[in-house]
Formats: sequence, structure tokens, C-alpha cells
Amino acid sequence: MKIIPAVTILEGKLVEVRDGSYHALRGKNNEIIELQDLILDLKKEYEAVYIMDIDGMEKNEPNLKVIQNNSPLAPMWVDAGPGDGMVIMDIMVAGVSKTIIGTRNMQDLDLIKEALDMSDNVVLSIDYDEKLLSPSQDISDMGMEHLCQKTTEMGIKQSIFFDFGRLNSLSSLALDKIKSMILKFDEVYVAGIVSPSDIESLEDLGVSGIIADHKYLKEWGIVGEPAEDPEDLDDDEEWDD
Repeated sequence: MKIIPAVTILEGKLVEVRDGSYHALRGKNNEIIELQDLILDLKKEYEAVYIMDIDGMEKNEPNLKVIQNNSPLAPMWVDAGPGDGMVIMDIMVAGVSKTIIGTRNMQDLDLIKEALDMSDNVVLSIDYDEKLLSPSQDISDMGMEHLCQKTTEMGIKQSIFFDFGRLNSLSSLALDKIKSMILKFDEVYVAGIVSPSDIESLEDLGVSGIIADHKYLKEWGIVGEPAEDPEDLDDDEEWDD
């Protein structure tokens, strides 16, 4: 099972959540940790790094320059909450390995088609908190099985079950929902608050991997495989200032 560490950025800087607000990520000696240094450290023990871009998620303004500057360091999965095709294209051009599109920012399923028309390296995040999370009533009322069926028919092969409900409570993982995803997608990852006690049951279920905060993974002593250096961008894909 793949283990992917998640890091959070805001205004181009590494942050963590404490007491319900964002604070600069600091080391043991209270020094501010730079994103480049953390990625280089994580790539020694993990095959990819998952970037949660708060500016993208909350304002639809991802930190494209920061992503582009750091994407050559290690395979990078970027969740910037894109709500339209132009933002998805900008993220892809920045050199990421996987572009995450989540139901929580999805007005309709046409966004998936737009993304897949640009690249196959698209991962659908099914965002859940007792029901599907989406600004679209049609999507939130769709039900897990119907959503899985429609999106696999569109061409989505990899998906994430992001359990937002667990961020605020100690509720059990919705294993029945995860199982319904496994029956449809080639690969299913589980994100949110995933604890060591969850790992055995997720492995037994057939989950492809977990995505968890890098600090938790370090504390738990859970590592994966070292990252391989991503291929250099082609000349026609290089960032244009």
C-alpha cells in the first residue's frame, strides 16, 4: 500500500493548523521550514508528495509559481481545489504528476471531462462528510455508487476518499463507501484523519494507499518507498513568466 505524505501551503508558505487557524510550519528549533527543504526530506522515504493548496481551495487562486518551482524535486500530487478548466490547465502546466479535482469545488461533472481532455493524470477526490460534499445539489444528492459509476464511465481511474467528517470528530471511517469505490476504480486512496489503527482494515479492503499529514506519518514511523526524480519538463511545457 502506498503511503503519501501531505503538506499544506498558504500564500506560498508551509503552514499547519493549530487551534482552528493556520500557522507557519516550524522545526524543533522554531525555525521556519521551507517547502523545498521539506520535499527533499520527504522524497527520501516516500514516492510522492501531496500538496494541499489553501489559496486554490478557498479562492481558486493556486500558488502556481511555487508549485512550478518545486515540481522538479519529486513527484507531486496537487490538490488546489480547481473549479474551472483554465485553473486545471495552469496546474498541469506547472509540472505536477497528478492533478486532483474534488467534488467540494465541482459545480457539475463537465469539469471532469475538461480535465481528462487535457491529461490522463487526473485523480478524483470524492469529498465526504456523512454525504457527498459539493456546491452542486445534483452531485451532493447523487449518492456514492451513482457518482462512481458515472465518473468511471467518463474515464477516471484513480480516486481519493477524503473523509472531511473525521477532521472534526473521531467517527469511524465509512468503510462501506470506500468499498463501493474500490469496486469501480482501478486505484482508491483514503485521505483525511487516517490513524495507524485504520491501516490494517484498509489494506484488507484493498485500498491502494493512504494520504496523511507528513507530521503524523513521521510520529507513527510509517514510511513508504523513496521517490524517483520526475522527468524534466519538455521545452514546450516550461513555465512562461
